[in-house]
Amino acid sequence: MTEFDDAVPFGCYAPVGLNAALIRISHTSPRPIARLAAEVLRRIYAASAQPLDLEVEGGRFRFYLADNYTEKKYAFTPWRYDTKERSYIRDNLPKDGVFVDVGANVGVYSLTAARLLGENGRLLAFEPNPPAMARLSFNVAATRRIAAQWPSIELLPLGVSSKDECLSLHINDHNLGNCSITKDAGSNKGGVINIQCRPLLDVLVERDVSRIDILKMDIEGAEDIALSPFLKKAPESLLPKHILIENSEHQWKMDLFGLIQEKNYRRVFRNRLNSIFKLSRKTDGSD
Repeated sequence: MTEFDDAVPFGCYAPVGLNAALIRISHTSPRPIARLAAEVLRRIYAASAQPLDLEVEGGRFRFYLADNYTEKKYAFTPWRYDTKERSYIRDNLPKDGVFVDVGANVGVYSLTAARLLGENGRLLAFEPNPPAMARLSFNVAATRRIAAQWPSIELLPLGVSSKDECLSLHINDHNLGNCSITKDAGSNKGGVINIQCRPLLDVLVERDVSRIDILKMDIEGAEDIALSPFLKKAPESLLPKHILIENSEHQWKMDLFGLIQEKNYRRVFRNRLNSIFKLSRKTDGSD
């Protein structure tokens, strides 16, 4: 896995010349031309260990393109990266809202939310993998320097599980976002590290979180382990208004989608990768 460089200020790895021009084309041109430019860029940076500093959709990112599919895709084609999901966040997250990101990776979703929230908003991002946390922290700090308003942000180097425990995280050294506690130790060549995990409800209660507007969870097949205890034990006031979750039911050991719907949620969106559920509160009669 590429060693992260946070000692050099943001902008020192900005593209120049032809590469800068190709990135502008890949971000702003009509789709066929943008796709062609993105493909050329992927070939240029495919084996590069040098990072790439870019401002994308108002956020600042130091991208490493050799070992993370999320970074590779978002750097060159942000208009293809979970666009409907992130549009849903823009439409449903109030400026004083609370966004919880479980499995934050390098911060694409977290920074989407951070740029929407005002100074009275809150964001909690869980990321237990140290290389991903280093990139997330750098990207948040770099974006903060240019933000006109900024919420309270807590970056938590924790995994989420059903109890306080230390678990093995299986590392995929070709795709940083594909590390998981559910994979067999031999399935990835990056080895195994130990991570501290805690119940989501305990962490939120300790931090006096009284409501959640949007909960996003993408932890590579462990969503049932993390979310089901929370849904069963959380008071109604703490149930998220919206849940955005990866479709990993083929890896789950329980019917998590069924449990979500039992808690009075209805699915409002599903694509190949993710689902979004909206809470219908019995107390206020909302849909």
